[in-house]
Amino acid sequence: MDMRAGKVFLDLKTIQKNCNMKNVIYLVLFVLFSCNKQENKIINSEKQTANNTVKIEKDLDQILVCDNFDIRDGYYQIPDYGCTYDNKINKLGNANVIIIPKTEKFQTNLIESHCLDDMDCLKDVYKNISSLTMKEFKNNFNAIIFIIDKRFLKKTPSLDQAFNAEMPYIIDTYILQDGEWKEGFQYKVNNDNDLAKMKDWEEKY
Repeated sequence: MDMRAGKVFLDLKTIQKNCNMKNVIYLVLFVLFSCNKQENKIINSEKQTANNTVKIEKDLDQILVCDNFDIRDGYYQIPDYGCTYDNKINKLGNANVIIIPKTEKFQTNLIESHCLDDMDCLKDVYKNISSLTMKEFKNNFNAIIFIIDKRFLKKTPSLDQAFNAEMPYIIDTYILQDGEWKEGFQYKVNNDNDLAKMKDWEEKY
């Protein structure tokens, strides 16, 4: 007999001395059912996460091209405040938009070595990016967008940014990879320390 099975058997015999056999059976069945239910919950959760495609593709596509990009080291980014919420072009929230070139045509190291800080040359590159159709854009770039959902924003007409987040708030991540949008992680910001960590993570990402 398996040692673990024997231990379980002995444990059950001990319980039987103090409890009615019927109650023991109910208890075992309850434990087995609970474990099975918990296992199903975990499996379902994993499947849901793995297949968690986004249902707001059109809104994300609009955010992708809502403004001009600046060149960075290995990627492009909408500068300053990113793509801010306006309920017209951007209906989702304040967005930090980063695009990563997949093709040689837009590789940042090649462009920088070609343009050598010539702003007119760089402007031509930005113009080329903005003139791409959405299909062409997705063929040439992957992307990641960090969004503070509009429900966490407060209108701030006296500030440079028309809408600003109020803590605590959640940052949602959306990833464009190989032409398809998927939901990434969520990050809760409770204080300035959380925000600093998030900014640091964005840079490393």
